[in-house]
Amino acid sequence: HFPEPVFTDVLKIIPGFYPAHTDSMTEIEAYGPLDGGKLAKQPPTDPDAVPMLLGTPARVMTHLPSDLTGTWHEFGGFRNDRYPPFSSGATVVDGNFSFGDPGGSIRSLFVPKGNVKNARLQAGPQWVLATATPITTPARHAGRLLVGSADYKLHAVADNGTYLWSFATGGRVYSSPLPDGDDVFFGSDDGRLYKVDVDSGILIWEFATGGKIRGAPALAKGRVFVSSWDGFLYAIEAESGRLAWKSAIGKFTRATPAVLGSRVFLGDEAGVIHAFDTGTGKELWKQPLGGYVSTGPVVTPDGVAFASEQGDL
Repeated sequence: HFPEPVFTDVLKIIPGFYPAHTDSMTEIEAYGPLDGGKLAKQPPTDPDAVPMLLGTPARVMTHLPSDLTGTWHEFGGFRNDRYPPFSSGATVVDGNFSFGDPGGSIRSLFVPKGNVKNARLQAGPQWVLATATPITTPARHAGRLLVGSADYKLHAVADNGTYLWSFATGGRVYSSPLPDGDDVFFGSDDGRLYKVDVDSGILIWEFATGGKIRGAPALAKGRVFVSSWDGFLYAIEAESGRLAWKSAIGKFTRATPAVLGSRVFLGDEAGVIHAFDTGTGKELWKQPLGGYVSTGPVVTPDGVAFASEQGDL
């Protein structure tokens, strides 16, 4: 119920219908008005503006550039008419493409090999969670699959389909799990970073930040790096769960940091890209990119690449 109409093409809808409940929509986030309210006083007149669900106000190109064209090979496909669209990322391990199904399970496909022109998709294993929509990128580790869900839990299912355990938090788990050895690290909307035993699901430690954690953590040199909606990047000692340092970033940041050598890189919700010293948390440099950065950077020995949701790289 807005006092004035809001015209915006940046609208995020996170559906979560599943058999155990009657929810048809669990979250709506409206961003705008992006023009300061001018469109509310007159009809939209931009013929090239295309409203995009889960998109941005950037215009859609009429013609694709040459490096985005070429021969298209379709492996076949499958339809999923019973549930809303897929909302989480996917992983490929040992030739198996795994992804979250809104119906409450993790499905998979075998990656085509050989002559891809004549290949067809083959269904792989399915890991049943018997719960709400999975909302993180699933992780495959130590003979099991780990995934966060809209039911406030992290779930573990063995590769043979046996349900192993779940760990309950105080909020939705959008933070993709980071397994390492016998442990798994992940954040929650309750503002806490968790370290859990990967075999039993028993809590080892938890660390409270001042806001939601929606980005995946990164692990390097015995420390876990994670961003929080409270406006800080945290470095936590992986063994003890104690704070090593925290440094200021844009509030509501949901991007995942990346580490190379003695530097940790992160783009924030204010559209600024940062480099911090992993040992002290000192900011080494920052650069405005514009828009907002919600994904992790790609780090190579030659440089680090960031992308904003407004289309800047």
